[in-house]
Amino acid sequence: MVWQCTANHSSAAIVPTLSLLVAAWAALALEAQDSTKREVVRKTPSLIGKQLVAADQTLRLHDLACETGVFYLHAQNWREEIEAGAVYLQSPQPETPIKPGHTVAVWVFKKATGEQRIIKTPSLKGKTAKEAAKMLAEANLTAMRLPRDEDALPEPEKTWVVYDQYPRPGQPVYEKTSVHLRFHVPSP
Repeated sequence: MVWQCTANHSSAAIVPTLSLLVAAWAALALEAQDSTKREVVRKTPSLIGKQLVAADQTLRLHDLACETGVFYLHAQNWREEIEAGAVYLQSPQPETPIKPGHTVAVWVFKKATGEQRIIKTPSLKGKTAKEAAKMLAEANLTAMRLPRDEDALPEPEKTWVVYDQYPRPGQPVYEKTSVHLRFHVPSP
């Protein structure tokens, strides 16, 4: 913005320019207001190798939520350089577009015990939250999060239904592995 002023600094010369400044400010305010109506999408930050506390803080700074789980590794796959409490898996993957307020699931690795069986992750897509919880319990797997009563439903007769999961259906995992479920309320 250029301020035009006469040599004697008369107010008459400043007023038209000041009007232009106010008009420009109003236009910027309208543009900012309009931009809040647009859907904001950002990229999922990489959390791999970060400690859980740092991963959670990073997600909060990006207006994202964090869910934490455990992924068990066979003793033969265990390496001494695997740090306790460090993130080694995440969903969605880094750089995936994500909307503010959504959740990123992270897993830490733990060494499986000799008593833990390897099982195939059940297919939970299309199952209600209650059905998914029952199937996971029967498979001795853990849900990272299930909808709670306070997770208000748009209509009382509706129910939360799984539309995505990780580990993927059929993927071999050790018992007690945490499964991340994504839910939605299907439209009629």
